Amino acid sequence: MHIDLNIADTHAWSLIRRTARAAVTPHATATSETLKESLYTITAADTSVPAYSNTDYDFCHFSCSIFPVGITIAHRTSALSTGCVSPQKLHITPSFAGGVMSASLPAAGYYIVKLDAHKEVIILADPAEEEAAIPSPLSPKTWNVLSFGAKNDGSDFAATTSVFQSCLDAAAAAHGTVYVPAGVYSVGNLVLGSNTTLYLASGSTLRFSAENADAYKVHWHKTSQGSRPITWWLSTAFGSRNVRIFGRGVLDGNGVCAVAAGGMGNNLLVPIATRNFSCEGITFVNAASWAVTPILTTHARFSHCKFLNRFTDAGENDGIDVMHSSHILITRCIGVGLDDPFSTKTWSHRHGDISASWPIPSGGLPAVTNITFDTTTSWTICFGLKIGAGIWAPQENITFRNAVVYDCSIAVGIHFQSGASYAKNVTFENIDIEHVTWTNMRISNWCSFMITGGDANPNSPYQIRDVKVANVHVRMRGNTDAILKGRPGRVVKNVLFKDVRMQDGSLARNLQELGFEDVDWVEGVEVM
Repeated sequence: MHIDLNIADTHAWSLIRRTARAAVTPHATATSETLKESLYTITAADTSVPAYSNTDYDFCHFSCSIFPVGITIAHRTSALSTGCVSPQKLHITPSFAGGVMSASLPAAGYYIVKLDAHKEVIILADPAEEEAAIPSPLSPKTWNVLSFGAKNDGSDFAATTSVFQSCLDAAAAAHGTVYVPAGVYSVGNLVLGSNTTLYLASGSTLRFSAENADAYKVHWHKTSQGSRPITWWLSTAFGSRNVRIFGRGVLDGNGVCAVAAGGMGNNLLVPIATRNFSCEGITFVNAASWAVTPILTTHARFSHCKFLNRFTDAGENDGIDVMHSSHILITRCIGVGLDDPFSTKTWSHRHGDISASWPIPSGGLPAVTNITFDTTTSWTICFGLKIGAGIWAPQENITFRNAVVYDCSIAVGIHFQSGASYAKNVTFENIDIEHVTWTNMRISNWCSFMITGGDANPNSPYQIRDVKVANVHVRMRGNTDAILKGRPGRVVKNVLFKDVRMQDGSLARNLQELGFEDVDWVEGVEVM
């Protein structure tokens, strides 16, 4: 049964249509116990844009149909006088007058602004949504969750979860769309079936409910965090096809509160055993585990996604970890958090219970192949761009390109810590490394390709091989030597460094100039 929209819904739809034509559309994120209003006041093209404090940094989000766009930033407690804007390669020079910073953003993208001694503020400047792409809640194939009884004030967890799942099931049967208007929705586990579109409108926030932590299904346990229970918050049905999530809404993992309430961790989105999946424009906030984990997925695209996790309090909160999947594109995304924002991993079904809920193919867990991370910004305490640490199945044809690493402990890395397989045909190209100020595992460097654990493979002694590092600007190399190291009988082979510019501006001509001192169990290294 389909329920028609009322007059108020129709009026909201007309507002959305008019807003879509505006030059700047601010996107609100619901505040919470751990997500507060910022002390910054921000405008874009003279339009006020709400800003939020996520403890370690602040952020604001808007879409714009016309670039370049001028922004201003002021602080409520002090006049601003100095600052810089990342990406540094864009040479954006802010100006200051009357204690207010002004700058021009040349294109849609994600910018990190450092002002005086204040914490950074991230400017999330997305392209405007295409008017024709915004689903109409008037369509007979659109299920508006408010029309079916969902609460958008954060109340009625059980009923709202039921409404969402019923709408998703109905949309799947009709090849339709679930429409989520602005508001806060407290929901439990949701499963998206084939041919389903989930649209999160600007101002909509789905929030993980710490108060109802016991209502979530436990899918696995994180052994490195004392066997913390982890749930897949949103996931795809096994064997599903053609699932799409898009819009300018927010998935709020409420990670700090979830951990404090019952030690529950959450993967915010798990596309698993699915094909032709896409996620566009969504902001993922404060996961209490790895935020997005494509598993056993083929042909997927993630674009203009924002992974905004914390550096403390919520544990190992990677941005997106691609596992046992193929033909995946992650493009025009930003990842911020304690742990690795952009990485690939493979596991063994005997390694803990991470795969206990997976529909493991009869031939075993497949490789990670043909993965591309294109145009990303990474800010983390750990690896900026990473393969590993689990390499239990092959990882081949993986490319990281056009990336900015704002800060990290290791900017680009392949870490073979567990497993008995190999990583092969890996490319890091067009990478701008701005800062390496953190230290993790006693390492603080721009590059680490290392085998530190796992097992030898008699059929593949070269467990890291055919790696290309090209067109990299190392503005800061870190406080420890770069690492290029295998182990006895387990060799790192065929590594090419081409056009790597070090922090003094010169192109490196040998391993020493690249910062490598202790090179062992390595064959076929070339510096050009």
